[in-house]
Amino acid sequence: MRVHHRRARLCAVAGIIVTISIAVISGLAVPASAAPSLRPTNNVNFSGYYATPAIGLASVSTTFKVPTINCSSGITQGVAFGAIADINSSTAAARSQVRAQCTGTTASYQLFVLANTSEFVENGVGPGDKVVASIFQTVTGISAEIHDLTSGFYYVADGSANGATGAGAGAEQITTPTPELIAPFATPTFTKAEVNGDYIGFDTPIRYDMATGSNVIMKAGLLTDGGDQFAVAFN
Repeated sequence: MRVHHRRARLCAVAGIIVTISIAVISGLAVPASAAPSLRPTNNVNFSGYYATPAIGLASVSTTFKVPTINCSSGITQGVAFGAIADINSSTAAARSQVRAQCTGTTASYQLFVLANTSEFVENGVGPGDKVVASIFQTVTGISAEIHDLTSGFYYVADGSANGATGAGAGAEQITTPTPELIAPFATPTFTKAEVNGDYIGFDTPIRYDMATGSNVIMKAGLLTDGGDQFAVAFN
């Protein structure tokens, strides 16, 4: 019998409440030809698309299937797939991700939610699972939710508002940045990538490749399907 697990919400009381203005954005799709094909910018530990909405950040979400990582070489660097939100593009505000990690030659996969100082790392996910990763922010708090639609596991973390200004979707290194040591992974496709309830392509996002100098480790593909779908490949 399948058992549905839900982690109780944990609400932090410390933190600064910030005020953001949230506007209603049209949900009308645009033709695929209108999706931006942005020139990639190198990043030390993230590959995907990242936006900083002028009206303030209310939400970010994406859907993807968990890729398989290859641990045959014994590489130990981990990769997380899903949604992120940051303060001033530098300090983590929230994370809703699936973490893939090698321990020796054995791969492990875990669900991870972070909202300010509240976080959970839980089992219940595996390669091929379909996952929805979401982050929501209001004037009083920030929350991260992750739903494994295949296994039925669902976790949420709540924290006090911490002023997240930017958000994105893609793949992020989760351990000490040594890009050359990341374990190879199958290419995931991120669909329904949205910021503030609309396609991420509408918010003039930055397209990032994870690289050290000219050495690209993770490469983000062009936005398709009107601006809400892309792939991230291990290069």
